[in-house]
Amino acid sequence: MGIILSYGAGTNSKAILCESIRRSEPLDAIVFSNTGAETPEIYADIAATTEWSIARGYPPITVVQRAGAIVGDGVAHTLEQECLMRKQLPGIAYGFKSCSD
Repeated sequence: MGIILSYGAGTNSKAILCESIRRSEPLDAIVFSNTGAETPEIYADIAATTEWSIARGYPPITVVQRAGAIVGDGVAHTLEQECLMRKQLPGIAYGFKSCSD
């Protein structure tokens, strides 16, 4: 079974990535789940961290995004689009972690 690091582009996931590499722990994949509502700085950080990871012999950060969800007569390709189309807040506002799902 491979080891996959879920990278959220925040302080905790960056610390886990750095420490894993410092300890030479094997990582088969580093995955970032794109909600579609991140700031430009987050995407720039992912690109820079990918270069850093590759330079150390580790895999690039793979950005994944779910398939479109049918909402009414439209299709939402991001969590942000779905929330706007449904006129609701994301699940975390209600105590659920749907973007982590």
